[in-house]
Amino acid sequence: QQPCSEREAVSDSSHSETPQSKQLRDIAAERLRAMIAQGKLRGGQWLRQAALSAELGISYTPIREALKQLEAEGLVEHVPYRGVRVVAFRPDDILDIYAIRLVLEAQAAASAAQRITEADLAILRELHERMCQLHGPESLAEVRELNER
Repeated sequence: QQPCSEREAVSDSSHSETPQSKQLRDIAAERLRAMIAQGKLRGGQWLRQAALSAELGISYTPIREALKQLEAEGLVEHVPYRGVRVVAFRPDDILDIYAIRLVLEAQAAASAAQRITEADLAILRELHERMCQLHGPESLAEVRELNER
């Protein structure tokens, strides 16, 4: 039997959605979200399911569901009879986003500082050492990857 949280997630979704397709949808949504955040998918860019499916190696149905999820999050918009495109943020939107992130990240850092263990500190020190060894634009992807840990 599935764990409770997984049963609830499956029962809340459409009847045709299997746990595997839900997982693929989440993977596709996360990868598309990252591509938008990294600027690989730019504001105003049209997103074609066939191209995304080929690039991500995921079939159409999870891609379509991921796009619906990103639309609900406000990252993409569905234009009737045209398709789906990445939302183009205005400069004021970006300033608002960074202002909110500043507050949330400060609260998260304060909370983490109160709960950090010696083991956590050792991991952070190791990550910091590795980041300090990276230089130049060719290392940016690796720095981002380390920063996500």
